[in-house]
Amino acid sequence: MEATVAEQCLLNEIDKVISLRRQGVPTLCKWRLENLRIKDALFGFAQSQDWAKDNQTDYEKEVKELFIKLNTLMWEQEVETSKELQKTTVLKQGTCFIIFGGKYSKNPGSISETLIQVLAERYPDCKIFTSSRTVISPADLPGNITHYSKQNCDVEGGDADFCDVLSSAFSHSAEDEEDTSEFVIFFTFGQHVGPNAFSRNIRAAANFCKAIRTLLKGRRFRIVITGTDATYPSTRLDPILKINGESYCVPTYKIGDGNFVYAMSKLCQFYMIAEAVVEVLDANHIKFSVDNLKLIRERISEMQTHITAAGNDGKYHGGSHAGISMAELNEISTEWENLEDKLKSYVHVAKGISICYTPLHAHPWVEQSFGRCLLESHGSPKGYVLQQIVRRFKNSMSTRKAALAHLSL
Repeated sequence: MEATVAEQCLLNEIDKVISLRRQGVPTLCKWRLENLRIKDALFGFAQSQDWAKDNQTDYEKEVKELFIKLNTLMWEQEVETSKELQKTTVLKQGTCFIIFGGKYSKNPGSISETLIQVLAERYPDCKIFTSSRTVISPADLPGNITHYSKQNCDVEGGDADFCDVLSSAFSHSAEDEEDTSEFVIFFTFGQHVGPNAFSRNIRAAANFCKAIRTLLKGRRFRIVITGTDATYPSTRLDPILKINGESYCVPTYKIGDGNFVYAMSKLCQFYMIAEAVVEVLDANHIKFSVDNLKLIRERISEMQTHITAAGNDGKYHGGSHAGISMAELNEISTEWENLEDKLKSYVHVAKGISICYTPLHAHPWVEQSFGRCLLESHGSPKGYVLQQIVRRFKNSMSTRKAALAHLSL
């Protein structure tokens, strides 16, 4: 049987991977495609009927289903090479989890949904409180999970939503363990596309900080922030990873021309939350220097000014654009590593998170597959989606591995 256009696109991408291997520079793409079940999933998607431009909602659903399948297979591949991933972090008795920006799902697609699934599996005796825009019936949740539907976390006045969730979680926990409860609070907000995405990242952090300043005093807590490789300095060298005796280059995301303002907005979140935590705990009490607190506040002001001026333009414009330079943002990134180390008992950024195949990518990739990008895939919308998937195998990871990065406490 003659190959479909989508299959031919996939075969072309695989040929490029083989060609790179011959040049002596294999990436993780080669390792991923050596897994026959991953290749079968991709070819199964390519062999089914291609799309016409009449029902993009159904096409997005098909892509999401492929993502769930790929994430499962990628996780199995990752576990085979690192048994450490299966270890469970030991937590103190009475620990409660609060996740902002996620919900429980029987078929998790996002990092935050996967994180909640992992917490529910590994800590069935711990109370879990989740918050997202989605309305969920209590009947559809495990007994230890309580969900709150909140719509305004990343807009003006959204601190009230954060306060409602925190107050309710504290109240529920006090019914059983008032004196022993320790709260691990996950802040998972991080938009990189959409209207005012970068300003919304800052607004979500500001609302969260206002709430914790009000409600966390006197409580035992740790805050975990979803990180991204995009905040690494632009000068960072790509790591070499050894798997089964073979070396692979992992082209890591880092601060760059295309993601400059997004990376800045995430770094700004880190600094804002650190400032709020220091104020809640009292700098003198935790021996956090006045100079470091001053540095945090200066950096927040600089980044907020730049992000506001940038608007929806996320690119770096070099010397022609007033604001923070690439070298300065690299410095802010490096400074954060030192600051986080000083606050490691209270603030943790989930590290090593690169590209994951999540619902966030399904909509834009399907939409792009019917536009000018069709030229790249010889008229096959499915071929275009497959190109995006395979090209990102060079540094992609499963959503479960990304979720577990949050638990390296």
